[in-house]
Amino acid sequence: FNQGEGNPTRENLKGEELRNNAELTGYIGTTYDFGITDMLRMSISGDARYSDDYGVTDTLNPITQDSFWLLDASISLYTADERHSFNVIGRNLSDKYYAVSGQSIPGRISPGATSQNQLDQGINTQLGRSILLQYRFTY
Repeated sequence: FNQGEGNPTRENLKGEELRNNAELTGYIGTTYDFGITDMLRMSISGDARYSDDYGVTDTLNPITQDSFWLLDASISLYTADERHSFNVIGRNLSDKYYAVSGQSIPGRISPGATSQNQLDQGINTQLGRSILLQYRFTY
């Protein structure tokens, strides 16, 4: 550890866990695809993703993101030759906002701050629930 390196309050982070490093993560999903007619097919999918809690700031006492689940689903109606498809895709259906990263806001001065966490913080998050409609034509 060099005195000129480290986070803004010069905490020695050597040997500490990296941020966004959950102990346990997992993913499970399934798809059911079936024919409606000789010319038309349907596909229904569902996925679930889990993340254990993790730190979002590079400090000795990081700001943490609690564990969470994300749920995604889709339904597709498509021609048997796969030239045309209409899809409805739902991402993050549980509408969970979760932190991706965090850092002190540049240019802010907090007199008496002895830890980076005492500085004004900016947290980056992923999008909440989103529903997409998609038409695809393959030639």
